Amino acid sequence: MTKKKQNNYFTDLHEQAIINYAKSTDNKERTLLYISYIEPAFNEMVDKIVFTYKFTTLPNIDDLRAECKIWLTTILDKFDPASGSKAFSYFSVITKNWFIHKVKKTAEQTKREVGIEDLTKTHIHDSLEYKIWKNSLNNYVNTYPSMFSSDGTSKEIWSKKHFMKIVEPGRLSKKVILEQSL
Repeated sequence: MTKKKQNNYFTDLHEQAIINYAKSTDNKERTLLYISYIEPAFNEMVDKIVFTYKFTTLPNIDDLRAECKIWLTTILDKFDPASGSKAFSYFSVITKNWFIHKVKKTAEQTKREVGIEDLTKTHIHDSLEYKIWKNSLNNYVNTYPSMFSSDGTSKEIWSKKHFMKIVEPGRLSKKVILEQSL
């Protein structure tokens, strides 16, 4: 016989505090309920969900934890005790889905973005086009120096699409090529 795990951080007391919070219109009472009961339960719940579903590998997990806790506070009013669902079930499912959404969003962003230094390595063409491209890149670095380190590497990640419009080899117009070769 397996022993059922105890949920000591989200008890009936915390459940009742959320129900009272949802029913109350008094800001002092709501603040007291949140600080005393709801916030500690949310903090523990978020930490447990992050650990249970292996979200600990995300690069910015501490920021995401804090953001999720703030987000839970903003949706606290949306919990309807009359719906029949328990507060723990409601908020734990929402929290898990919130983290899944963030993982997908991060994965999509990683696919779309690349560092400028990676583009310079992958877009080397014939020497004249490369020189023109390199000149355009240097002009861009000199025009926007706050975006680059002293060694010329980017401080920020740029989307491929945005960068290609500016300096990608093979896309320079004949007018630009003639102006830069003069």
